[in-house]
Amino acid sequence: MTLFSVVYLRTLRLSGCIIAFLSCSSLAHAQETVYTDSSLFNLACSNLTLIDFSTANVNGSNSITFTSSSSGMTLSGVNFVGKLSDGTYSTGVVGPNFYPSYSGWPGNPTVLTDGSNSTLLRTLTITLPNNITAVGTNLYTAYVGDGSSNSVSTVTFTLNNGDKLVFNTFEKPDLAFAGFTSTAPISSIQVTTPGNTFPYLSSFVFGQAVPESSTIVTALLGLTGAASLRRRRIV
Repeated sequence: MTLFSVVYLRTLRLSGCIIAFLSCSSLAHAQETVYTDSSLFNLACSNLTLIDFSTANVNGSNSITFTSSSSGMTLSGVNFVGKLSDGTYSTGVVGPNFYPSYSGWPGNPTVLTDGSNSTLLRTLTITLPNNITAVGTNLYTAYVGDGSSNSVSTVTFTLNNGDKLVFNTFEKPDLAFAGFTSTAPISSIQVTTPGNTFPYLSSFVFGQAVPESSTIVTALLGLTGAASLRRRRIV
């Protein structure tokens, strides 16, 4: 084998390793895409499952159904747990006619964290099934102690990898849409709002993100480079 052939072969091997490394690195580090338009979100996703929270409101449209269990509520394989800073749990579904002025908020019933005590910080933890890379929900916020009130606030979604996605809510009767896709599976989400407000989630959907063409090309190049390297080692 000539010196040129040896150099060329080593260059091919190095290229294959670099491409494979870049591919693995890009897949290992999750990247999220945020959507505030539900139509665009739907175009970027597939196999979406819609959760109708009314199935958990066993007390009727004029009532609220609460659970104080640490297991929360599980609907369509998704678990919702509201936890207060004192270690207690409170997860509830509000009927559309629970408050006299609730007609101003479309899209109920809704899963929410308890807002009855302003001294307790609240966190709604959502645990998803395996291999979910897309999540979307309509949402709004209300003031602590007055669920029928009007509140414009931020809602933070903290993913299991530590990334924080922040959305803004609107005044009645407009619902905000919070949607996001990820290049890596989303196993859990923590939903929080500022101390004097609490979130209402409605029309919760989850599924898979449609891979972008650049991601597919990178992955294919990485697999091709790795396969080429392995084949040459065998020879």
